[in-house]
Amino acid sequence: MRENSYIFFYIEDPDKMEHRYGPGSPEHIEALRYIASMFNDFFKDLAGEDIAVMVSSDHGFTPVNKKIYVSGIHDFVKTNKGRTIPETWSPRDMMVYSDNPEDMKNALEDQLYGSADIITGNEILKMGLMGRNTVSEKYISRMGNILVLPYSGNTVWYKYYDDDIIKDRGMHGGLSREEMIIPFASINLKDIKRY
Repeated sequence: MRENSYIFFYIEDPDKMEHRYGPGSPEHIEALRYIASMFNDFFKDLAGEDIAVMVSSDHGFTPVNKKIYVSGIHDFVKTNKGRTIPETWSPRDMMVYSDNPEDMKNALEDQLYGSADIITGNEILKMGLMGRNTVSEKYISRMGNILVLPYSGNTVWYKYYDDDIIKDRGMHGGLSREEMIIPFASINLKDIKRY
């Protein structure tokens, strides 16, 4: 018996497949089959050993069915020395910097009604979306002051450049059910009979 045996895997391919082709796509399923065969080989070699194996992910995924590009908000976007500060985060949780957050929120709500929630930076902090601990002033100064959270299956982006397009067919980053469910499985290899 081996004492304190730990094995760590970092597998990125399914994540890339979900981004590019979408969750549940044939390409994504094939990547999962390949990874399952790698685990099968691993289990064959170590079956019966007292080794705990845990498999998890850092986030879930949602398919991208509708790509929305907002317009007409340039006058509300914050500038620094005459240069526009572009949106940040991702099309699943777009953060915008604005000199006038309330007007920006109203302009976005008019365009995104039924497609996304628009939340001001102050509302984000009051709701506790940044955690239970006190959020540092440095982070607050960097996080922007309008958050756009698209509903499941949607993405929202502001084209800072003309060719700034969303190519992915699957994403994470928002607060949809699919993105918040984290896969987890565990087994002790001593419970597996040798093949």
